[in-house]
Amino acid sequence: MRDHSSVERTDEGRPAGLPAARFAAATLRSRPVSFAERTVAFTTCFNFRDLGGWRTVDGRHVRWRTLYRADTLHRFDDEDRVRFGELGIRTVVDLRGRHELERDGRLGHVDGVRYHHVPLLDQAGVGAEQAVDARVPSLADAYVAMAERGRAAVARCVGLLAEPGALPAVFHCTAGKDRTGIVAAVVLSAIGVLEADVVADYALTAASRGARRAWLAVHDPAFAAHLDTLPPEALEVRPAAIAALVEHLRLAYGSAAAYLRAGGLADGALARLRQGLLEG
Repeated sequence: MRDHSSVERTDEGRPAGLPAARFAAATLRSRPVSFAERTVAFTTCFNFRDLGGWRTVDGRHVRWRTLYRADTLHRFDDEDRVRFGELGIRTVVDLRGRHELERDGRLGHVDGVRYHHVPLLDQAGVGAEQAVDARVPSLADAYVAMAERGRAAVARCVGLLAEPGALPAVFHCTAGKDRTGIVAAVVLSAIGVLEADVVADYALTAASRGARRAWLAVHDPAFAAHLDTLPPEALEVRPAAIAALVEHLRLAYGSAAAYLRAGGLADGALARLRQGLLEG
């Protein structure tokens, strides 16, 4: 299986050996990039987005309505549950920590949906809201540290997404920014999505922040007040930080796929995931 995430490229960014015409068609393919075009509207969830349409280095694109990223699902009301059911989701991977699960609960039972708790930050050894603190000087450094310490958890998450019958699926944390952003970047990079699109996907989270904070101010003021105590960088969406993570994976491992293998991803899992997610 060719590792598309480490493919050699020409000066124009075209993978060596890929016909220029096919590369141009992939580059020009219409792909919604605005938050509004990708988001799935819920009343209590503000960063639920479709990962479809992002382009790959070999001229394909991610299949729509197959893989989603989100903020927490535990607040769903009846209307949200109906909307969620309409998506045909088969797998939910919850990246929140154990104490968050105990404190806030989880998405309730939904027929036909398999729920998996894969706590990324419990694996990484840091608190859920302390992605940036005195120990980690920047958001980019925090993402690298979280990805390294939580490597096995990231690989397990990807393995669950790759299981037969797992798709459509959604993975989520609390805000859908840091832990979810790391997993999204790894998944997209590992299946060969262009780095510019990986970063663009992460950046869209910024559009969700206002609605989330407004909802929290009314419905969960204690948590909103807690967020006000965090370092400003911990709450910001910084595309350069996720770009730094992608670069780290390339420099440290050679590719995101190799990072996942180092974390214990089973042979054949990534090939199944690519088959399930890519088209064109």
